[in-house]
Amino acid sequence: MKKVIIIISFIAIAGSLLSDVSSNFWFPKIGKFLGQSNASIGFHFWNDHLYLRNLQLRTFFYLYPGIRFNSGIRSNKKMNVIEIYKDSHPVYNKIEPNIDELYLEFMGFNYNKFGVISASLKLGKIRYLRFPYFDNIAKLDQVPGLTDLRKGDMSGYYGELLCLDYLSDYGLGYHSSLIHWDLFERSEFDILENYLFFKRNYGILEFETRVGTLQTREEPVGISDLGFNVYLGILWKGYRTGIYFENIEDVIFTGFSISFAPSNITELLGKVKLDYTRADEGFSMQIPFFKKNFGCLTKDIPENSELVGTITVERVITFWRAGMMRNFYEHIISKNGDTDSSDLYIRIVEKPVRLDNESIISPVYKFNSIQSLKDWNRSGYRLGQYSQDVIYEFYRGVE
Repeated sequence: MKKVIIIISFIAIAGSLLSDVSSNFWFPKIGKFLGQSNASIGFHFWNDHLYLRNLQLRTFFYLYPGIRFNSGIRSNKKMNVIEIYKDSHPVYNKIEPNIDELYLEFMGFNYNKFGVISASLKLGKIRYLRFPYFDNIAKLDQVPGLTDLRKGDMSGYYGELLCLDYLSDYGLGYHSSLIHWDLFERSEFDILENYLFFKRNYGILEFETRVGTLQTREEPVGISDLGFNVYLGILWKGYRTGIYFENIEDVIFTGFSISFAPSNITELLGKVKLDYTRADEGFSMQIPFFKKNFGCLTKDIPENSELVGTITVERVITFWRAGMMRNFYEHIISKNGDTDSSDLYIRIVEKPVRLDNESIISPVYKFNSIQSLKDWNRSGYRLGQYSQDVIYEFYRGVE
């Protein structure tokens, strides 16, 4: 009965929003078959071991206005490819290519007098749920773990995933994520998220909250229940820091998050994607060794051309378990000017990859002693995010 009520409310809210649309949806057009392929390899090391892991090839490209493709293929179905232990012989695991992500996405945005409506439909194997552009609470959302590598169980989202989001100019909004599981013998329909939200800045203070159906911290992902969460933070000179409280069906988590202003240090970390892990203890790295942009990009823009439009995006990789970086998403943030005409030259401006955010979320919520703080830290899940700012520039030749 609860699912039926949620579905009816989703249809009612979505219908009222779409019926009030005052302009057409914008379907992002960034050239045909314009995209990128890149490859990287992962390492994990401590004083007693060195693991070679997560050899991966990632490809994404835009097919048509509002349609794009994303894939991530890793080397094998186990955690590591080669395991070198102190005082013992190396272990070599079989190379068995494994698909982390492989999906088509259909998306569109509507900017109207009431706010912004965003819609996305993904078909395939997915490990990244955030849509549209993430907020501060999203940086503390659960990331798919490693149950598929460790136990052979499901990890991530498999099927048809629909996300609908409405954000008003006043900070009040509605978000819903619905999935039809049609792989791995889970042919069923689930409400992943269905909540009202509010987010607002008050000077340097930032406040966000969600109320409704939210995902729990259970694994595998996809389990949801009624609850709420609250984030209160400070934004100062490009740095963000905040505290977090979550209660979903009387299961409470508390958290802390910090986002870093771009710097030489965050860019250095972005080159190797360094992270400290606790299970197994050590440091993880994901080092790129190949990158190729392809499609209708123009390296040399004719001298008599003028800039007529831009599309600003942010590429994001999120992780938590063992520092394993297995997902990727390109968020479209904004559009300015003419980007849809067929006679435009396209150039891409890529800023360095940087460490963007580090967060901790813990089931400890009573802080009455130093020991409780130690327990909070010891039992916390450590979430991370690397980001890259990118601008697609559109030029038109002037005769």
